[in-house]
Amino acid sequence: MSVVHIEIEDVDMADVRRIASRQQVPVEQILKQAVKNLVESEKGVEMLRLRAERGRSVDINDVLSRVPPRSPDAGDELPPE
Repeated sequence: MSVVHIEIEDVDMADVRRIASRQQVPVEQILKQAVKNLVESEKGVEMLRLRAERGRSVDINDVLSRVPPRSPDAGDELPPE
């Protein structure tokens, strides 16, 4: 486990203390969870970015050509042009 010394703005620390009090947990737990949430969020964004890049590398017309044609369900038709 790593130990880090950080300076937190007083207004932000007041919010952290309020949240910790409301949840009845130590302030450290709130800070650890905040860091974990940020890291997981960044990992998720990176995963989505990589998936989007991979998706662009596939020829969409090739994918669509393998899908059998099908009429839309009643009410799902596109309006006439």
